[in-house]
Amino acid sequence: MTVLPCLRIDSCEAQIALFQNRWFSDHECRIPQVGVTVTTGGMTYDMKMLKAMRSWHTTMTHYEGIENAIKWIKNHDDVVFTIPADILRFPHFDPHSIKAQHVWKEMEDTATVMNLIGETSVENATESRKRLIFVAVINVDLNHWCAVAVDYKEYTVNIYDPQQTGGRYEALRTFLSSELIPLLPRPRSPKRLRFKQMETTPQLDNYNCGVFVLLFFGRLLSGLEPTALEGSIRPAMQFSWYRILSHILTSM
Repeated sequence: MTVLPCLRIDSCEAQIALFQNRWFSDHECRIPQVGVTVTTGGMTYDMKMLKAMRSWHTTMTHYEGIENAIKWIKNHDDVVFTIPADILRFPHFDPHSIKAQHVWKEMEDTATVMNLIGETSVENATESRKRLIFVAVINVDLNHWCAVAVDYKEYTVNIYDPQQTGGRYEALRTFLSSELIPLLPRPRSPKRLRFKQMETTPQLDNYNCGVFVLLFFGRLLSGLEPTALEGSIRPAMQFSWYRILSHILTSM
């Protein structure tokens, strides 16, 4: 059986609704949709079949979106924010695979130009710059995202857990101290880097952590103190989109 186009499905559903109205006018009682069929193109369809075909069209639109996203990713292999293919295929990350990416070479070249590699302290390389911030996203237990931002102007390692679970902060602090901080440019005195737990908009569900991480980065990089926002998830997301829109308008 061929799936009808969306416009034909709309026409068939309209005919069924029109027949129901006429039936009610003639008999003063309603006939359910399941008791009505419609014939088009030599085939007869009931409401159940029409709804199934509409669901098929809805599903196909999602597949098209996924295909377009995959094509977009393949066309941006050298962009720093592109997700590596191994992360898309496997639920783990090989820390050595990133060095095989072309963008890693570009980052090393930039770091050399800024004099961030070697014994030279990071303060000497950033005297003419207002701020140098290293940001990263950390996946916790394969189902939750947390954020870290190393601010070399304030000498702070800002740790943000959207769900603000007490145990995660200490675990992240231990991980960063042993695995990440030694890889970053060194200030004059490593003891001056202070860890700071950031408490901003709390995440109340289990699936919007990425939105809150982006909101945290956006406020921090805009020079705003990422303090708490009143309300639930919807106001937080609206705030983020309005802020992005305002940046676009001011840059035009």
